Amino acid sequence: EACRLSVHLKHPEVYEHLKIQPPKGFLVHGPPGCGKTMFAEVLGGELRIPLLRVNATELIAGISGETEEKIRNVFRRAQEQAPCILLLDEIDTIASKRESAQREMERRIVTQLLNCLDDLNKFLSKPEVIVDELMDYDGQSEKSNEKFTEENQNERPSLTGNRYVLVVGTTNRPDALDAAIRRAGRFDHEIGLGIPDEKARTKILEIMCSDAKVDPSLTMKDLARLTPGYVGADIQALVREASMAAVHRILSSVVANVEGEFMEE
Repeated sequence: EACRLSVHLKHPEVYEHLKIQPPKGFLVHGPPGCGKTMFAEVLGGELRIPLLRVNATELIAGISGETEEKIRNVFRRAQEQAPCILLLDEIDTIASKRESAQREMERRIVTQLLNCLDDLNKFLSKPEVIVDELMDYDGQSEKSNEKFTEENQNERPSLTGNRYVLVVGTTNRPDALDAAIRRAGRFDHEIGLGIPDEKARTKILEIMCSDAKVDPSLTMKDLARLTPGYVGADIQALVREASMAAVHRILSSVVANVEGEFMEE
C-alpha cells in the first residue's frame, strides 16, 4: 500500500502523462511502539530518497506566530530537498481538533498546517501557473502576473521540475486529529499498524535475535507464543533485558570462580 502511494516519487512521469495529481501523503496510526516511525524510515530506504524527520512537538513555540513560521520553514526545506519524504512524527500535537482548542493560537497552527498541505506540490505539477503572490526564500512576497521564466525556475528549484514531496504523519490518537486534516487531498490514505500477531512476533524476534547467542532449545515460535499483546518496542525491550540478564549471569559466575580460587589459596 505504501509503495503504491509513493510511486510518483520515483516515476513522476506516470502521473504527468495521465494529468492527475499524485497523493500528497498518508497517515500512519497505531499503538505506541508498533513501528510507525520505523515504517517511514524503511519506506525512505526502499525508495532511496531523503527522509526529513520532524517531531511535531519541536515546532511548538510560546511566542504567537513562531510555530506557524516553523511549519512554513519545514515545508520549504522539504521542497528544497525534493523528491523526499517529510515525516511529521506525533502530528496530533499540531493538528488537534480546532473545535476543542482552548486558545486561538492552536487554531491558527492547524490552519497553517492545512495551508501548507494545500500548497504542497502545487507548482510542481503546473510549472507555468500564474500566481498573484509568491513567498520567496527570504519570506518576502513579490507580485507577479507573468508566467514563470527560466530564470525564476532556477531561483526557486523547489517549485519546479518533476520533484514531489510525500508527507507521512504518525499518531497514536487518530481520533484527536482535526477532521480537515484527514480529508482527501491532504492525507489521502490511512495505514493502521496494529498489535502484531504470533506470526509477526516470530519474525520480529528472528530479526532481533539473528546475531544473538540463543539456547538451541528455545525457538522464536515458542517465545512468540508467550508474548501476546507485545509490540515491536516491547519485544526489543524483552531482548535487551534478556541480554542484560545473560551478562549478569556471566559476571556472577566469574566472580564466584575468583572467590572460590581465593578461598582455596
